[in-house]
Amino acid sequence: VGYAAFAGFGAMVAILPLNIYAMTLLRTIQEKNMSRKDERVRAVSELLSGIRVLKLFAWEGPASKRVLDLRALEVKALFRFGVLGAAQGVLWSSAPAIVALTIFAVYTSQGNVLTLSVALPVLSLISILQFPLAVLPWMLMSYVGASIATKRLQGLLLAPAIVDTRTRIPADQAEVGGVAVQLKGARVEWG
Repeated sequence: VGYAAFAGFGAMVAILPLNIYAMTLLRTIQEKNMSRKDERVRAVSELLSGIRVLKLFAWEGPASKRVLDLRALEVKALFRFGVLGAAQGVLWSSAPAIVALTIFAVYTSQGNVLTLSVALPVLSLISILQFPLAVLPWMLMSYVGASIATKRLQGLLLAPAIVDTRTRIPADQAEVGGVAVQLKGARVEWG
């Protein structure tokens, strides 16, 4: 096919920036979704830790509404992630067909006749490339997920240590019947 092969290569290179842009958007959506997920988990944790107070004051409705609102934002981001991931997958799945059409169009526009002896080897070579081209987007999406997880773990592992500043009195030094807490000059109010 001669120079028409370079046109097919150009078509593959032309698809790459679209894929990189889609991967960047997928990463942004995934990062936002992870922070929303953290916020929702935090809200559920608060809800569960204060369940007695919630029940006592009948605050179940507002508390569950807050959690459901956070979940709705999370589901919306997941939907966007799914749609964009599907569009990116369709683009990469159609890449072999786009490359073949480009090669054949350039080959025939040069005045050549497309015969089976030319078309079948080209399609065979494109078919060999089809699996790596199909796996590439999934590898990139896995990279996006791994890089986000690595960044989150790095933030956790590199966070400063929490220093316990409580003063502990050994049991053998504690006064039996003595004062446990003493406030001097304190003003204490309720409500």
